[in-house]
Amino acid sequence: GEYLDSQNDSLESIQTELDEWLFNRYMGDITFLLAWNEIPFTGDQINKSFKEVNKQVREILEKKKNNKLKSILATDKHWNTDKFIFSKVYEDLQANGECAVQGYYAGDKHHLYENSKDKYLSKISHEERETGEDLPHNIYVHFESMKNADNLSLPFEMTFSLEQKSLNHHDFEIETFAPANLPKFTNRKSAKEFEELYCLSCNEYNKVEENIPKKCEILERFKLKGEYQPKSFHCLAQESKIVYKKPESEKESLKGESFLGIFKADLDNAGIYFQESSSIEDYHQRSKKVNDFFGKRLNDLIQNNEEYNSSIYTVFAGGDDLFLIGSYTKLLDFIQKLQEEFKKEFSDKLTFSAGFSLTKPRTPIQVGATKAEQELKSSKEYAIGTGENKKEKNAISIFGTTMSWTEYKEVLVYIREIIKFIESGLPVSFLYRLLHFYKENKRVANDPKAVIWKSHFAYAKRRNIWQNTLLFKGDKQDKIKTELDTLITNLLSEKKIYYANVVLQLAIYQSRGGK
Repeated sequence: GEYLDSQNDSLESIQTELDEWLFNRYMGDITFLLAWNEIPFTGDQINKSFKEVNKQVREILEKKKNNKLKSILATDKHWNTDKFIFSKVYEDLQANGECAVQGYYAGDKHHLYENSKDKYLSKISHEERETGEDLPHNIYVHFESMKNADNLSLPFEMTFSLEQKSLNHHDFEIETFAPANLPKFTNRKSAKEFEELYCLSCNEYNKVEENIPKKCEILERFKLKGEYQPKSFHCLAQESKIVYKKPESEKESLKGESFLGIFKADLDNAGIYFQESSSIEDYHQRSKKVNDFFGKRLNDLIQNNEEYNSSIYTVFAGGDDLFLIGSYTKLLDFIQKLQEEFKKEFSDKLTFSAGFSLTKPRTPIQVGATKAEQELKSSKEYAIGTGENKKEKNAISIFGTTMSWTEYKEVLVYIREIIKFIESGLPVSFLYRLLHFYKENKRVANDPKAVIWKSHFAYAKRRNIWQNTLLFKGDKQDKIKTELDTLITNLLSEKKIYYANVVLQLAIYQSRGGK
């Protein structure tokens, strides 16, 4: 969105440098495009013609999307065949085969895949695996800058160091994992030399009172950043459980499944939002507003709330994309607050769609992220109504069910109410019965006889609620039963049943265990 004096050569040089680095490292998987256009006027004339200028630049950008990496793959309108047809990558593919993990990347003969004799990892896969395998076996992590590296021109400057558990409390063996082509180095430092040293929290949860990671002795001793201890995936998943105490017992236990929640979001029609800018200043203000929300407001919403500030992590937030990970119960709650704050800020001028998935802490994050991306795609395809009443996108998808944000809010209310009934004595097994009725209702479209589920539902309510004299003992027994009957009848009504699976599955996950 910047307006510069004629800078064609500089911009082309930047584009070429970006293309070279991304091509050599990612073979076209990731690209970064710059679009610009020279205009024959300045000052107020720009503002008067801003919409047209903005449109022209966007058209140029769209064309460039069909010519990615052109600066290095083509020369004077001809293919630069030396760059990609007879490249070293092709030779390595022929000699070593493709990477056993990432597919078409060339394997590197220096990095065998596990115990195989003829399968190799690419350099990128080796770096990522080496880092991933070492993280669980270390207790301290330290970040530092590599700005002085001679062979690093792009801003990939951060490296991190891992400190082994086996060493004593004063000295640490530091193995630094740097970006591609930068050497690893090893040295020893005293903890006093670190400006920022983080403690990877414990991975064990044996008792309720150990639900919070212990304070790190090193961080306490040297007054480093101990209050910001990063948590392991195991810790985050365990925080999804709740402390549960049965009415007839004083003993506490943890109840619920331990899952990580993964949330991905994307702005809806962001291009149109910026295209509607009336001037350079208006464009700048819109851009700044979006950037401030995801760059500052998002962080404030997490950090200023004790429920979220150590249980939700931002993987990335920039441009029109957002990726969060954390304790799934807290993340579900936070998503609603995030959407409400976004709507306050942008009204209906700009919206976002989202996808949410659950994953176990030992499952590769890529698996959960892919599921969340698939859910996000479903939200982007969401459409309801016709004509002027048609609503598109601006939705969230969970477990393959897409719903509006208003409906998502209803889902959370249903979950809370059902959990209250469970804590008052409703068997979790009854939720499985309701989930069966949801599935039977989906069958009706192909098998009309399946509509008999409604009769079975009425019978289930009679038997499990009204004829169960042991359910909800006390003076308010009939009142609570009436509330439960009304709640589940509404949930499985024609207008609500399509999202009943989300309510029931999440309520079941949050209610298991606690014996």
